[in-house]
Amino acid sequence: YLMQTSYMLKVTNYDFKKVFDLCENVDKGFENTCYRSLGRDASGTSVSDIEQTRTKCMLGDNFEQKSECMIGAVKDFVSYYYSDTKAKQLCESLEDDGMEKICLDTAEEYYSYFTKK
Repeated sequence: YLMQTSYMLKVTNYDFKKVFDLCENVDKGFENTCYRSLGRDASGTSVSDIEQTRTKCMLGDNFEQKSECMIGAVKDFVSYYYSDTKAKQLCESLEDDGMEKICLDTAEEYYSYFTKK
């Protein structure tokens, strides 16, 4: 399910809300992978724009959907910029302190893979 949301978005005319609903009904245990994939797509379809990415991920119905989407998005930001600076800015744009922490922790951990020697 890590790449399936790209196809889901295509067939739903890039309706992120509909794809959140589709992810809710994937095989048990793969929902979070689907939400993370949708976060990757939220970043990718906006060329890693903070406001657009956040807006797309906030279309989720609940904390789990939104936070998993943000995890996928922040990882894509780190990969796109090969830095954690914009990724942390994305996280800091969140209004939910719990979600901001998850996002910042993910950015830091994921970026550490790029900087290990």
